[in-house]
Amino acid sequence: MKKRRLTSAEVQEMLKIYPFRKGADIAAMYGVSVSKIYTTAKRYSVKKSAEFLNSPESGRISKGQHFSPATQIKMGQKIYGSRNRKVKKPHPTAWRKGNIGPLTAENGEIRWRTVGWMIRIDVDKWEFYARWLWKQQHGDIPEGYNVVYKQGESSKKHIPTIDQLQCVSNAELLSLNSGSDELTDKYIVEKLSHLKPALRKAFSEMSELIELKRNELKLRRKINELEKIGTND
Repeated sequence: MKKRRLTSAEVQEMLKIYPFRKGADIAAMYGVSVSKIYTTAKRYSVKKSAEFLNSPESGRISKGQHFSPATQIKMGQKIYGSRNRKVKKPHPTAWRKGNIGPLTAENGEIRWRTVGWMIRIDVDKWEFYARWLWKQQHGDIPEGYNVVYKQGESSKKHIPTIDQLQCVSNAELLSLNSGSDELTDKYIVEKLSHLKPALRKAFSEMSELIELKRNELKLRRKINELEKIGTND
């Protein structure tokens, strides 16, 4: 079909009959494609009428309507493409359901995992050993509190003991992680080499620079404290 544009008069006439006639019939009347009719109607926000949509001419499937028995899928009938589907079989070396590997931990066993020392409570149930140990000694951990290692204690080399642990609030944990309590040399070097990690070793040997940065941080925090006091007042 040769493409052509609808004239203004044709568009006005088409929009009047569009709500009540099939798009294919209207397209045949004006010698244009069906998509042209639909596009023009959409541009002017003209829709099919409720009477047309509820009529058999719309081609809609009504509730309870059935197709011809020749086109219905019968019980047990294989649809197109079903014969190409393959059931994925388990790998010959895969664990069968219910099997337990020789390296599976027993309940109460402590192991180092990616996130730290964990203790197995039950099948597929592990808990951080530090938290478990603290609860055994001191009872439940209050909400908003964390069990962490004390300053300088190692977390990976050895299974922690109760004297290596401490229970701190979220605010205290934030303070410990930020290094704001002591402003150690290590913390200062981390600050200095944040954007230049290759210079970390060089910075660690510059004691005067470390002290200068420490004083700068102390001054900045003091100013922030005074600003908070002034705001609260």
